Amino acid sequence: MSDDLPEKLANDLARSFGHLKVLAQYLQPATAILTSSIIERALEAALIAKMRPISNRLKERLFEGYGPFASFSSKIDVAYALSIISDDVFDDLKIIKEIRNEFAHPKTTIVHFEDEEISIIVRKFKGYSKDEGNGQVFVRKCTSSLEALGGNVDFLKPFMGLVQQSSSLPSLPEKSR
Repeated sequence: MSDDLPEKLANDLARSFGHLKVLAQYLQPATAILTSSIIERALEAALIAKMRPISNRLKERLFEGYGPFASFSSKIDVAYALSIISDDVFDDLKIIKEIRNEFAHPKTTIVHFEDEEISIIVRKFKGYSKDEGNGQVFVRKCTSSLEALGGNVDFLKPFMGLVQQSSSLPSLPEKSR
């Protein structure tokens, strides 16, 4: 057995761990974008429920392309104007949208919940606590917003675990970088 086998194994493990860490970090943007999309769809359903019965063609004109309710922002504003959501949910949804946009249009290659840009936005949430990770705050606020819209939030529980795991991975050792 070769003397350099333990070192080779250690290097292979460090490389594998590095790949795992990168994969976990990609889960954070996916979590933010997917969860925000689900909330946006719930907002759309709440708006449609408040309307008189309309054709699918009119729904498309209102909610797609350049329609007046095509953007997440416009859905939030109109839901608030029609008293579908409370002041607190309105504020949370604006912050969720801002976080989603930061993940969807990053200034760096990979954005994480603990990045300074995201941290600044997360601190805007009412009830923010530095004792809780930014990803956990985000998922908690998404959960409460979706509940306020009458949505099922059970699917968010695995996201909470993924966010927690990926944000707690230790840094790679200096030697393997």
